[in-house]
Amino acid sequence: MSKNKIIKFLFVLVIAFYLIRLNENEVIFYVLFGNSEIEKIDVDVLIDDKLVFQDKIENIYFKVKMVKAKINSGIHELEIRAKEQGIIQKQYLLILFNQHIVIEFFSPCSEKENCFQIRNRLLKFRLE
Repeated sequence: MSKNKIIKFLFVLVIAFYLIRLNENEVIFYVLFGNSEIEKIDVDVLIDDKLVFQDKIENIYFKVKMVKAKINSGIHELEIRAKEQGIIQKQYLLILFNQHIVIEFFSPCSEKENCFQIRNRLLKFRLE
């Protein structure tokens, strides 16, 4: 390929990335209990140090808290805090177009006493 075609391709790629980055998407958070013996837990969910969710979740089967948030595309830091259990868990997520993020609490967990499992998906959310 010629040098001119490579420069044009890179220019188009940079503009496309910039336009995608400016796009604000609606991301849906689902916060729920997995397998646990704990009745209730206070949970704070922060994205890039901005509070998105702050509430108590209860250990009731198929009860899901749903929160919608407007977030730009890109890599973001997700932080989950459960003060009563002493859990502060951080994870970096790549957020693209209109995704859902499932945050599930487990107690006991394979690695630790209590933990959160975070799943980031593009497809529809289904509770099985």
